[in-house]
Amino acid sequence: MSGVTSRADRDWLWFCRGWDVLLALVYLSAMTVLVLSPEEYAARWPQLAGVLWTLNGLLYAFWGRRLLRHRHQSVWYPGICVALFIFTQFADPNTEWMLWVVLVLVFLVARPLIALVMVGTLKVIATFGFLHKLHGWGALGGNWVSVATFLSYSVVEIALVLLATLWLRETRKEDVARARLADELAAARQQERDLELQLEAAVERQRLAAEMRSGLAQGFAGVLALTRAAETELDTDPELAERHLRVATETAQENLAAARTMQTAPSPAVHSLPDALRGQLAGLGERLGCHTEYAQHGVAPKLPRQVEVVLLRSVQESLSTVARHATPDTVYLVVRFGTDRVDIEVADDGAGTNPREPGLTGMISRVTKLGGSATVDSVPGGGTTIRIGVPL
Repeated sequence: MSGVTSRADRDWLWFCRGWDVLLALVYLSAMTVLVLSPEEYAARWPQLAGVLWTLNGLLYAFWGRRLLRHRHQSVWYPGICVALFIFTQFADPNTEWMLWVVLVLVFLVARPLIALVMVGTLKVIATFGFLHKLHGWGALGGNWVSVATFLSYSVVEIALVLLATLWLRETRKEDVARARLADELAAARQQERDLELQLEAAVERQRLAAEMRSGLAQGFAGVLALTRAAETELDTDPELAERHLRVATETAQENLAAARTMQTAPSPAVHSLPDALRGQLAGLGERLGCHTEYAQHGVAPKLPRQVEVVLLRSVQESLSTVARHATPDTVYLVVRFGTDRVDIEVADDGAGTNPREPGLTGMISRVTKLGGSATVDSVPGGGTTIRIGVPL
């Protein structure tokens, strides 16, 4: 994971931005207290306190902020930050209430043990500075109860800040772990999609090989048989030889049309299913010089890729069958998109075809594997109707 690419990174960035705003408010509050405090609560050396606060703010803006955002740890930055606050505390004891901000920041950018030493030292010095403001140095010896009480408060405060910081760090680790798992899950899903595409490509190659065996290979075998028969009949029966050559020419043209259909067949990954079906029907009309009609009922939903591929290949096989055998005047293609299924009907008014043709039986097998159904109704001289239905 690089940059702000995961949810955990974005959450941490928002935390850092919130911390920036908080520190800006603390700085403004400190400067306001420094300027507007009554005389009896005024700082010993207000100019020095203002300079030290400004140095601490600049130090965070140009150093600490970068450490915090990139989750880097350092000894020098928190050490300098603590030293500046100690001097600020002596220059203006009123700033003791802002100590918790420094405590949290030190725990965030330093290792826990080092942060604990720094924060403990800072808290003890701050406590004695505050007690001196209340009682003076000479009276501290007789106020050990106050010293013990303030030190106890300091220990509790340090413990709470430490627990809060450790909780924040553990939460950050969990966020990073969840983000890593999410990235791994996304990579696994992408790998699954890639494998599906590879499987579909393999299935498509098998389909083309089966069509070549069942259609093109048979057609060319027929052309070869007819031309050989014509060769032997040229001298004995020229009329029969001419008829065989004419049938061989028609068979070769049908095979060429089928090969072009397979070569130019679009993929649902590039076209929407309705556009792909329209293109196939229009291409058939141009090749055969026949009239075509397309009708669609309903809006095409987002279909599973496997369903799209099977429907498109089934229509291609149906139209290829029409091109090889039917010689129709009109071909109809009707598509019905329902809420739970898709129904397609391919019909023509041609010479009919053999419902048990290998290409059609392969189409029926592919549709059946999806839980759908496909039927071929053909009447010699009365046309062919192919119906395909697939549940969603």
